[in-house]
Formats: sequence, C-alpha cells, structure tokens
Amino acid sequence: NFLEKYKISKENFLSGIDELQKIDLSTSQQDDISVKLSIEKLYNVAKIQRIYTLLNFIILDKNNKVYNFKNELGFAANNVFSESIKIDSIEEIYTKKGMADFLQTLNVKIDKAIEIDSWILNDLSNSENRSNMAMGIIKIYLTQYQNKWQEILNSLAPKKFISKSSMLNELNILSKKENPLMNFIKIVSVNTNLNDATLLTQAYNLGVNAAEIKTSFMGITSSFDSYHKIIEQNSILNTGATAVGLDVGSHQKTMELINTDLSNIHKKITDFTTNNSQTIEEKIKYALSDSKDSSDPFSSLEQNIKNLPSELEKYYATLSLYAWNIIENHGVSLFNTVWLNEVYTPFVNDIAPFYPFNLLSSQDLSIDSFKNFFGKNGILNKFYEKYLTNVLIKRKNVYSINSKFSSRLTFSKEFLDFITKAGNLSELMLNANDVMRVRFTLQSLDLSADFSFVKVQYNDTSIIYDHTLHTKLDVITDEFNNGTSFDFTAYSYLDANINYTKSYKGEWAWYKLLQESKNSNSSYSVLFNDNKKMYFDFKLNNNNSDINNIIMILSDFKIAKNITKAQNDR
Repeated sequence: NFLEKYKISKENFLSGIDELQKIDLSTSQQDDISVKLSIEKLYNVAKIQRIYTLLNFIILDKNNKVYNFKNELGFAANNVFSESIKIDSIEEIYTKKGMADFLQTLNVKIDKAIEIDSWILNDLSNSENRSNMAMGIIKIYLTQYQNKWQEILNSLAPKKFISKSSMLNELNILSKKENPLMNFIKIVSVNTNLNDATLLTQAYNLGVNAAEIKTSFMGITSSFDSYHKIIEQNSILNTGATAVGLDVGSHQKTMELINTDLSNIHKKITDFTTNNSQTIEEKIKYALSDSKDSSDPFSSLEQNIKNLPSELEKYYATLSLYAWNIIENHGVSLFNTVWLNEVYTPFVNDIAPFYPFNLLSSQDLSIDSFKNFFGKNGILNKFYEKYLTNVLIKRKNVYSINSKFSSRLTFSKEFLDFITKAGNLSELMLNANDVMRVRFTLQSLDLSADFSFVKVQYNDTSIIYDHTLHTKLDVITDEFNNGTSFDFTAYSYLDANINYTKSYKGEWAWYKLLQESKNSNSSYSVLFNDNKKMYFDFKLNNNNSDINNIIMILSDFKIAKNITKAQNDR
C-alpha cells in the first residue's frame, strides 16, 4: 500500500491526523489548486484500492492488535532462530482469528470506507456492484495475507553459533520431537490452512460468489500445502503406512528422520572433537573433504531435507553448514598440532641450530640431515603429501591456498612464506633422487698485483690463475664431504716462498665461499688476511641465478610455529 511505499507507519499517519484535529483551521483558506491536484491523483488510483486503503485505517483505528507468536514457540526459540527472523509480532489481522474478525464486519466497514471515499472526492454516485466490491477487497486482503506468511517463511534461519557448546545445544533442541521449529511449522499450518467451514461461511454471508471465494481460499491453502502435510504426517501414528504426501522411506516420517540426523550430527561433533578413535590425519582429511559417505549424518541430512518445503530445506541446510563449521574449525586447528609435532619441532631441534641456518654456528648441518628434512622423502615433503597436496597450489614457485579451501582455511602468511621458501630451496639443491644438484663454474677474473698466481683447489680438482688466461673450475657440490677443504692459495709476487691461504671446510664449503665472498654486483672476491688490497676476483659462468636464490633464501629462513589461526573450540 501507499504507506509502505513511502515508509510511513500507520501509527505515525494516524497520529498526524489527530494532530491536525487540534489545529484551528477557521482562519485558513482552502488551497483549491492543491485540492484539485490531490483529487486528480486519487482518481488515478483504482477505487477498490482506495477503499481497501481506507479499510486498513478504519481497522487499525478500531482494533490495533498484534500477534506475538514467538511466545508460543517455546523458551528455547532464541537458541534456534536467527535474530533476522520476522516472528516477533505481526498484525493480528493476518492471522486466522484476525481473518474471521475481518470477514465478520467487512460489509459494515466497506460501507464506511465508501462513504469516506465519496466525501473526499465529492462524488456521491455509487455505481459499484456491492458483491464485486467485497470480492475485490477480499482478494487484495488474501494476497497481503499470503505475502505476510511467505515473508515470515522467507526470513526463517537458524541461530549461528561459533562455539561448540552452543552449537551442540542448538542441535540437541532441534533433534527433539517437540521443538521451537516444529511449533513454528504448526503455527504456519494453522494460519494458512483456509479450508475452514467457519471462514468460508462468513465469506459466503458477504454475498460474494461462493465458487470464486472458495477458489481464492484454496489457492492460499495450496500454496502452503507442504506445511500442512508435515503436520498431518507428524500427527499420524507410525503404523507402517507411507507418510502422507511425502515419500520418506522406511515408513518413517520426514521430521523423525531429520531429528535422527541432527542427533547423529551432535554425536559426530562430540566424537570428532573429543575422542581419539580417529587419527589426526583422518580427522584433518575428513574436515577438508568435499564428499562424504552416504551413511554420514551430514550426507543423510542433506538427502532428507530435499523432501521439505524450500524454506525449511534452506533452514536445515544452513544449520548443517554451521554445524559443519565446528567440525571444520576443529580439523583445521589440528593442522597446528601436527605441524608442531611433525615439522616445527624437528626443524628447531635438528636443523635450525646448525650452519647454514644459523650463520653464527661453528657446527655444520650434515647434508644427510638436510636431505632428511628437505628431500623428496624428507620430513617436510611427507607432511605436504599427507596433509597439503589438495590444499595448496603452486604457481611460479609460490604456494597459495587452493581457491576451494580459501573460505575455510586461514593459513598464516608466515607459513605460506616458509613453505614457498622451503619448496624452492629443495628444488634448487636436490634432484628427484635427493642428490645434490648444485653445480657451477668458477671463472677467474682478477688477482691483486701483490700475487704472482693463485691456486684454487678442492679434493683432487684445481686450477691456477696467473694474470693471463681466465681459468675455470667446475664445482660439483655433491663431491663435497666432511673432509673437503676448498682452498684458495695466493703466492707472493716478490717471494715465491710466501703464500696466503683461505680455506672453507666441509660439505657446505662451497656455500661458505659464495656466501662470504659475494659482492653487490655479480662478481665474488676472496680476501686474504681480510685485506681488501689482497684479493682474488671470480665470477660464476652458469647457475648464477640459482646460487643467488639459494643465498637469498638461506639468509632469511624462518619457520612458522603455526600453520593457521583457526578458531579453537570453546
């Protein structure tokens, strides 16, 4: 109606009318132009609509009652219905009782509304067929009546709880045969089943066409028929007959099946979050799974609610999602537990204290230990294959969460940075068989004038640079072992018996050389006696990019203590 269109409440409108009555209009002059314009606008509105609008004011002025059916839903209603549901109160005229009162005095009120309409428009002619007017008014009323209940149903939604205890309480309430939602369905059914002899008789007494009015009443009844059948079905004793109107199977009633599903979901959440019958790996996989076994209570509920009206199906589907979030959040929180036990603790104890992860350490990490953690069969990759294969995706050497899990998982940036660096480090240093794959060619560039030549050697491989040809040394890191010494010996130009040696020891000798001697440009400088004037310069002829990446990763390599900040159970 017009008040709703312009968002004016009936109470405010009537209050304004009362205020107008208090104003002394004896000295005021009528604005004939405004009156004429108003009358023209009113004439553009169908008469039956004008009469119905006036009826609304007359009824509201005489009987401004509301029906608060929330009180009839049970004390637990606040625990199972969202705050957005429109059940606090509706005008009583949109209830079955209100309809009976509306029909009982409709003719009298129509007469009064017509009288007011004629006075406003200064039109005393009344050519409108009386029964047609009543029929038209009833149809408008029934349309609004149906819309009001449909609006209530469309707002139906479960209460969203984040805590496990509150969610379990909601499931427990709804799993009972008598519960607030069932009471809600009963109220909807009672007020939308207009196949009622008393109501029809009152309508017939208005002098309207009996067949037409019955068709209108039955139209509303049919629109909410699925709710009536639920109540009929729920009231029939389970004698083994198929449930009325709904094929639920096993001779059980639909709502009973759903109540059982909710009870089983309650048990599933309790077992999943408290018992140790499943391994952590199984729990995480279940929490992140897209498909479930047909016997799973979540799958069973999804199947059974298909037999319900769309509004109820939506309610239970949303409830199932909220319940699943408890499972999911707990499963995700277990990521941190397994990460701490399987990856973080071994790294902190067995990797982090040693060079090159701790540049200040005098002890080197063995390559075997490196492979045991970073290798294809290592700790980190086993963890990845066990828990993260479908969760993470890799694009351009950067790991991120698979989009289908992005709304469920909140992996920390620190974790994603770590897993990216660790994955890249593994690929840069190890081949598919976990053999060291780092190789580079060291090409001599320059030697300070204090020296006649420099000898570069590791194991049995060596080169000499004497200011002439730019000799090259192939460095194969897989050949380095604990006994390897990567030596740079420079011989004095003035005295061949004087020499200076710079040595790098062990399996990481090659890395110590590169990490220590790297310049800001692409060259490297070995300094003798830490004297910048006593130098040997070289460059890498190949794999320079890989070497730079290895140095960059290892220079700032930090492990994340937690994978995710998932909500913990409360």
